[in-house]
Amino acid sequence: MENLLEGAYDLHIHCGPDVVPRSVSGLDMARRAAARGMRGFAIKAHYDCTCQQAALVNALVPEVNTIGTLTMNSTVGGVNPMAVEMAARTGARIIWCPTFDSASQQKYYLENLPEYIVMQSKLLGRGVKVPSYCLIDQAGSLTREMSDVLDLVQEYDLVLATGHITHPETFALAKEARRRGFRKLLITHADWSFTHYSIEEKLALVELGAMIEHTYTSPALLHSVSWEESFREMRAVGAAHIVASTDLGQAKNIFPDEGLQLYAEKILEAGFTREELRQMLPLTTYADYADVLLPKRADMLCGEPAIWILNNRRLPDAWEVKKAASVYAAFLLCKSISKLEMCHFLPLRGNRK
Repeated sequence: MENLLEGAYDLHIHCGPDVVPRSVSGLDMARRAAARGMRGFAIKAHYDCTCQQAALVNALVPEVNTIGTLTMNSTVGGVNPMAVEMAARTGARIIWCPTFDSASQQKYYLENLPEYIVMQSKLLGRGVKVPSYCLIDQAGSLTREMSDVLDLVQEYDLVLATGHITHPETFALAKEARRRGFRKLLITHADWSFTHYSIEEKLALVELGAMIEHTYTSPALLHSVSWEESFREMRAVGAAHIVASTDLGQAKNIFPDEGLQLYAEKILEAGFTREELRQMLPLTTYADYADVLLPKRADMLCGEPAIWILNNRRLPDAWEVKKAASVYAAFLLCKSISKLEMCHFLPLRGNRK
């Protein structure tokens, strides 16, 4: 069987550890991606920032670019500009709008996703009410918080994914993005039953500068759309405006790389050309966005920043670790912290039992 994943990215994979069981960890997914010659993948989690996991995986499997992301659900304060700022500084490349905690979809999840029913029920049983979030006000305009988030994704040159928000929220976001000249808006789950967009709506969003995501799970596992309908919509929108991903990682389903291979085969069987397939599988390189990280790290430490894993895709050697520790110690001394005080919280061998 021909490998169709050489150089490909999957921008929508759920890896463990997570709040529900997953089929694969970030590290094992990177190893599987490397074996197939994939260029990289993004780790999506509904309730955690995945940047730290991505950084560690990048150090252990440097031949694959593992991308960290943040989803704006309740555990990070919802539509929270400060959480987005810190995620960007930690290396996030994709920011997801609310998913499980979007105002429109909490009821749907409680009725249709058993694993989350258990989790939510336990929280409600303890008197914990999970907040919900909407990106627009009663007039249909973006909230102040969402406008601030849009400022940040532009500043850090991030991808903004729509998550599970409503159509009015999506169009308000797309129109504001167009007004600002922001071109990295990704309309996610565009072929899922709850967030399905018609061909006309997809074309309108493309006209506003957005990209449209189609996922393997929608026709293959969720059956929210037939393969024929999904391909008809993809053809109408145009391969250049489609991002094909899997949305896999569920414990009961096949591994994401297996799903992406099957998806690629299905796309070719449907009559799309190999060039069109390559347009749908995002074939970017680390250099496309590594330059965004370096300037933003410069204001995090005094003087020259230490060597960071995400900059050069390798573990620092012993000299670099010592240099980083020296920079931090010098920083503490600059803040009028005495050497004796510093010994209490810097792990210096033998200074305390």
